[in-house]
Amino acid sequence: MRILVTLIFLSSSLFIASQTKPPTYKTYFEEGSFLLIENDPEGALKNFQIAYQMDSSSANINYMLGICYLQSHTHKAKAEYHLAKAVKQISNTYKSDLASETAAPPLAHFFYGEALQVNYKFNEALNQYGEFNKFVDPKDAEYLKMLEKEEATTTLAKTMVANPINV
Repeated sequence: MRILVTLIFLSSSLFIASQTKPPTYKTYFEEGSFLLIENDPEGALKNFQIAYQMDSSSANINYMLGICYLQSHTHKAKAEYHLAKAVKQISNTYKSDLASETAAPPLAHFFYGEALQVNYKFNEALNQYGEFNKFVDPKDAEYLKMLEKEEATTTLAKTMVANPINV
């Protein structure tokens, strides 16, 4: 009797375990988004990388990977590749919380500019800030101030790299 009960328990456990679905693109994307909101870019990066392996064509997943890489301490240079792919498909009606979103937000231009700056591509960075500026409402003081700061920083960096100071 004991053996029969054990067999029934094991077979029902195996049946239930076999019914669980493997994680999907949506699962990994949503977990990555949550971790990014929770200020865990390394954890988010791991989830977005798995989602990217499932669908690398989405501008949105490339945007999210680019954001994570920009926040990374050691892999900032990798952001350029993903953000370059993201800015090819921009949407003014971007919905950040939807895994089914395939476009990237206009803000991708700004972050692509930052990634280019990290890689010493100052002229291209300034061009991306200009592209982002086309989407900014002239009344949006916060974005305008942010743009002005990054453009000034990039211009200064360009000058400093062109004219290094011998110490």
